[in-house]
Amino acid sequence: QARWLVKDYVFHLAGGVEKIFWLALPDGAPDTSDLLARNGGLITFGETKKLSYYTYKKTAEILSGSDWTNIQTIQDSGDVQIYRFIKNGDPVFVVWWDYFNDPTYIPGMAKQAVITDVQGSAAVLTEAVPIFASGEEVTDYNTAFRANILMVKNGTVSLNLRETPVFVEIQ
Repeated sequence: QARWLVKDYVFHLAGGVEKIFWLALPDGAPDTSDLLARNGGLITFGETKKLSYYTYKKTAEILSGSDWTNIQTIQDSGDVQIYRFIKNGDPVFVVWWDYFNDPTYIPGMAKQAVITDVQGSAAVLTEAVPIFASGEEVTDYNTAFRANILMVKNGTVSLNLRETPVFVEIQ
């Protein structure tokens, strides 16, 4: 759900959708017959924050202040999606690998992606989903996401994608 959340929001924002509403903040009651209503919230029926809650918060945090009228689709092929947002004049990329559509996919493998025409010397890559198996394991939001520094070489950032979408902020 958390991985899908980023992809769904970014895809639709880039396509010009101006408002996106989440089904509901909490999951529906366990006896609800509608599977989406029962499991579609960002918080469990028992009021525990799910991984998707933290992913939603991180996505809003990183993309807040972006120019929503100038989102560019950089790549939408080869099972790799790259979208560029402009935030305070600087690019922020959202990148993912649609591994479930890749017939060569084996769990744990990585897919190379390249972002070109980058101005800067380094990039911060932040995974969009916390490093835990469930939201109840998140005790410190500030350390819940894996982040790495990547070097920009000749205007290019190379990254290895796995199952989780990433944010790439140029420094």
